[in-house]
Amino acid sequence: MANCKLKGYRVMCGLTQEEMGKCIGSSRVMYVCKENGKYKFSAQDRELILEKLRKKIPKLKMEDVFEDDY
Repeated sequence: MANCKLKGYRVMCGLTQEEMGKCIGSSRVMYVCKENGKYKFSAQDRELILEKLRKKIPKLKMEDVFEDDY
C-alpha cells in the first residue's frame, strides 16, 4: 500500500524523492519503492524522514505521516 500521507507531506514541504532518498541513506529508486509500499521503511528511516519534514512542519507526529508502517 502506497504511503499517500508521506507523499503529500513530502510534496507540501517541497522535497524531492531524491532528497528523501539521501535523507535515509538510500537511492531515489529504493525510496520510491518504499514510498509506494513495495518495501517498508525501517524505524530509523521513519525517524530520519520525520526529522526532515519537521524542519518545515514542526508539530508533525509520526502517526500523521506513516499509516501502517507506524
